[in-house]
Amino acid sequence: MAATFYFQNWYLALTKVDYLAEGEAPSPFQHFWSLSAEEQFYFVWPIMIGLLIFAAIKFGLKPATVALAGISAVFLLSFGYSLYATATEPGSAYF
Repeated sequence: MAATFYFQNWYLALTKVDYLAEGEAPSPFQHFWSLSAEEQFYFVWPIMIGLLIFAAIKFGLKPATVALAGISAVFLLSFGYSLYATATEPGSAYF
């Protein structure tokens, strides 16, 4: 079900699946986690950028500047969280 609706990466991260575990039989759908992350990217980013541009126009700001600021903020927050998660929960951070 998680692979069908493109949230396999979240499912595996939340259930603490060890992708590199040798002793357990992997799910035949386990490798779909990367496809899920890709499809989430294609779904979320256009919506986020559209909302940023809409807000910029509504408040009389430059859309390109607001979009760049929003993308930069997401990048920095995501990078910071990835460093933290990799140090504290490397198994789930993998996904």
